[in-house]
Amino acid sequence: MASVITLKPPVRVAIQTSPQIFDTYGGDQLIKKVVEGSTNSNVAIKPLVARIDRRAYVVFDYGVSSDDSEPQVVRLRIKLVESSLFCVKLSDTRDYVNSVVNGDKKTNAKHGLSFPRVVDVRKKEQAEGTSPGTIADRLGDQCTV
Repeated sequence: MASVITLKPPVRVAIQTSPQIFDTYGGDQLIKKVVEGSTNSNVAIKPLVARIDRRAYVVFDYGVSSDDSEPQVVRLRIKLVESSLFCVKLSDTRDYVNSVVNGDKKTNAKHGLSFPRVVDVRKKEQAEGTSPGTIADRLGDQCTV
């Protein structure tokens, strides 16, 4: 990755990227690329949520205990610049990111699901022929770089 982000655990990481980059690399590879700049290889990585819409979002815990529902959050944007991935740190939206993960935890418990969860809104919209709004629409200006 062209830029190096050093993560200090415990932290929840929210990656924002394009659907094209997500489709090319996948959530697991994006997580690996973000974590490769961190020096502690013994930290547990737990993929939580991937949502693909007009933007793609990948959320994972880096050294966060399973009972911590409000960890610190680092929000990153990954772009493709001259065929290399470039990572930029964005403003913290801790409350929003944690509320999404906590809501998914409740949904998981209710329906017997587990993490990681992948929701591809594009497929749902294609099947239904609708566009119910996007995460970017709900976040508004918080998503802009």
